[in-house]
This record gives sequence, structure tokens and C-alpha cells, in this order.
Amino acid sequence: MPDPIVTQHQPAIVLASSSPRRRVLLSQLGVQFTVRITDFDETMTAPATPESYVESLARQKAGVVAWESSPGVMEGEAVRARSLVLGSDTVVSVDGEILGKPASEAEATAMLTRLRGRDHEVLTAVALIDTGDGSTRSRVVTTTVHMREFDDAALTAYVASGEPMDKAGGYGIQRGTRKLIAGFSGCYTNVVGFPLCEVATLLLEAGVEIPGLPPYCRLPDGQPCPHEQAMASGQSGSVPASRP
Repeated sequence: MPDPIVTQHQPAIVLASSSPRRRVLLSQLGVQFTVRITDFDETMTAPATPESYVESLARQKAGVVAWESSPGVMEGEAVRARSLVLGSDTVVSVDGEILGKPASEAEATAMLTRLRGRDHEVLTAVALIDTGDGSTRSRVVTTTVHMREFDDAALTAYVASGEPMDKAGGYGIQRGTRKLIAGFSGCYTNVVGFPLCEVATLLLEAGVEIPGLPPYCRLPDGQPCPHEQAMASGQSGSVPASRP
């Protein structure tokens, strides 16, 4: 993939993720970006707490692509321009245990059975590396998801749909989950896998001009993200529950 064209005042934005959901969400900010995908062994990072684990993964993913995109790294006759590299990772946490992406339908069924009728946390970390000076900023956002006491038929149908297989905790909030999810407290796009409110904040701090005005992050019904509202007001407490 060719390097992005950048202006003198605004660096290129590079998304270090293969996730189509993150691509769609980032495009909603109206910024130009390219995607770089690199092999990364997530088992190299030993979990400590869910927060430190997911943040470490996001920073490492961004770091690999940032090194490949650093100024002065030659690609034929071309020298890369300064870039802002965004890395991200999402996990589900229940009882302090981290649930990643299921490796099989049986594992997806086991994960969802464990989450059934309970609350759990979805944590997404976003890391931004400036290849110009090597600085790194990162944030972790947590959303509480309230699962219904869904029956076995709903569980079997959802697993058979194939939806759980590329999603942390074995489910995605954006479609096919009305029979599974009762509601959530916090940022909706965080559960999708890319909290736009924090992404926008990191980009603005790095000097990126984002078209339009906040709120940048919204709920499915178009209402402003309660996490972004809390950020704007300087509050860091709990945020109201919403329905998917």
C-alpha cells in the first residue's frame, strides 16, 4: 500500500488494524487515513490486569507499524513522511478474567454461557504514536454491558450465525444481539471496538484537524455518547445506561 500524501501542517494518519469495524468508525470522523496491517503475536504479552493488558497490546500493535512507518525508513527510493499511527485492542472482562476472541464455536458458546444473565466489562485501548518524535499517548475506555438471561435457542442461533468468531467475548453489539444484550453503561463505540470520543481526543491533541464539531461519538439512536459528555464536563464517574 502506498504511503499517504500529507500536507506540511498535518501528518498522515495510519490505522494499525485489520478490523473493518474500526475502519468504518474512523472514517466517521472525516479524516483521511490509510491502513497498515502487520503480523503480531498477542500471546507475547502476559496479562496482568485487563486494563494493563489491553493497553499494552494497543501500544505494541501501534509500535510495530510505527517502526515500519518511521521517517527515514527506506522503501525503494521513497522516504516515509511523519505519521500518526493508531493501534487498538478490545477485550471482555468478567470476574477479572480476560476473554478474547473465541477459537471455535464451542469456545464461543462457553463464553456466552458464562456471560448470560450477568454484567461484564468491555475494555478498549487506543494508542497513538507520532513517528516524528516517537511520543506515545494511550487511553483505555471501559463500558459495562448488561446481558439478558437468553435461552439456549437464542444462543445456538447466534453462534451458528458466525458472528462471534472475530469478536472479543464472542459477540458484537452492533447487530444480531437484541436477544442477548439488555443494555450498556458507557460508550457504545467502545463495545464495537473503537471509542471515537477518545480517538478524536488523541488526534486533536496531536494537532489533527477534525471536520465538524463534537460530539464525535454517538449512540445508535444518534444521541451523544455519554462518555464523551462526561469527558467534556470533566466528570469521571458512572454514565447512564442505554439500550442497544
